[in-house]
Amino acid sequence: MRAEVVADGIDFGEGPVWVPEGTPGGPSLVVTSVAAGALYRIPPGGGRADRLADTGGGANGAALATDGSIVVTQNGGMDFSKLPLDVDYPYNPTTPGLQLATVDGAVRYLADRDLQAPNDLVVTRDGTVYFTDPPHFPLPPEPSGRVMAYERNGDVRVVAEGFLYCNGIALDRDGTLVVIEGRGRHARRRRALGMAARHGREGQPRQPQPENRPFANPPAARDGGLVHGRISQMPGVGTTACSQRSAVRRRSDVPGCDPTPPDVPS
Repeated sequence: MRAEVVADGIDFGEGPVWVPEGTPGGPSLVVTSVAAGALYRIPPGGGRADRLADTGGGANGAALATDGSIVVTQNGGMDFSKLPLDVDYPYNPTTPGLQLATVDGAVRYLADRDLQAPNDLVVTRDGTVYFTDPPHFPLPPEPSGRVMAYERNGDVRVVAEGFLYCNGIALDRDGTLVVIEGRGRHARRRRALGMAARHGREGQPRQPQPENRPFANPPAARDGGLVHGRISQMPGVGTTACSQRSAVRRRSDVPGCDPTPPDVPS
């Protein structure tokens, strides 16, 4: 696989979303900047990154809506001085939650109550937005990460909890919900969700369970997602996603995922 720089100047880039031709704003690639609290749009030929929207805080994961809007997980802003990274990004805290950025750059909250630091998200066929809600760094002594669901009617509920640091989330080809937790990936099927949710914590004792099985055990990495049926992870600062054709890409409209935006009260 050959890596190619299509745009630079995006501090702590995350959440790449491909906007296809025929969708407002497409064709283009939209990425988030955690450090700048912003979204950028990159044209097909690359070469530049146009500022699309200012979200404040830390714009983290992103998913495409059919009207060209972008659903964003807002982590509330990161204090990079508390992270083991040699960077000097400003700390601009804001309310953590789910945001919606429209094609014209307007930003509003979909959910902004009682959330920690929403990180990544995926949209199911019925329009439910599942997103991870880990704690901020430094991590608390007790696991407090959660997987949340934002329903089309605007309700927010806890799907699973007790994670050390749940990060990436995606849908497998069979509709299974895959969660990246801590330093590895494990699978636990939760039939009560109407789909299976996979999660686990590496380095902690695990009791044998009939429906609990290792999914993978990669080297240290804290982010990831499902890209056209392939699991990918982000080690450090940067995104790598490999499809069957070795293309570097990540899209929200993977098989089994309907990127239709959820209905929210006006």
